[in-house]
Amino acid sequence: MGLSLLCVLLVFAATAFVVTLLSKVTVLAQAEQRCQACSPLDSPEIHVLSLWLGSLAGVAPAEGDMLDLNKMVKQVTGKTPIFFYSSYGCYCGFGGQGQPRDATDWCCHEHDCCYRHLKSDKCDIIFNHYHYTFFRGNVQCSTKGSWCQQQLCACDKTLAFCLQRNLNTYKSHLRYLSRCKGETPKCHTL
Repeated sequence: MGLSLLCVLLVFAATAFVVTLLSKVTVLAQAEQRCQACSPLDSPEIHVLSLWLGSLAGVAPAEGDMLDLNKMVKQVTGKTPIFFYSSYGCYCGFGGQGQPRDATDWCCHEHDCCYRHLKSDKCDIIFNHYHYTFFRGNVQCSTKGSWCQQQLCACDKTLAFCLQRNLNTYKSHLRYLSRCKGETPKCHTL
């Protein structure tokens, strides 16, 4: 069995475990550490599988290339998004409504707005894989991809650094909120 297939199976097993036993986060963190040594999984099939597995577990983001975004957020913040940001506040995760609860939640609201803007420009934000480099704490989006890929990377970069700036506002009791109320803020004009 190849190393890539082994990593896919590890990810699948970990995702199923998250859905059934959210209290066992430690086991998943160890599985993730083992899988970090795996080769990059850049095939479209793996990206589709990751989106499906992510939606099964209810993790962020609902759209966009999950592998790219999750990798970037982890590099910039040092936090594993599935354990730290999925289902946080009113906007980190699927959809979003109501008033953002703190600065971290505002980061996710703005990211949703950025994706909405790209959708209105007819960008495929679900399967659009992009390239970037991370060096000495900086993210550089590749200029070799399409305009949509570059903009998707820029949206994700803005989110990652916003989350980093606001690590001190993170409140664990804002995970898994079920009632987000209030007026949904309008998106800023981009």
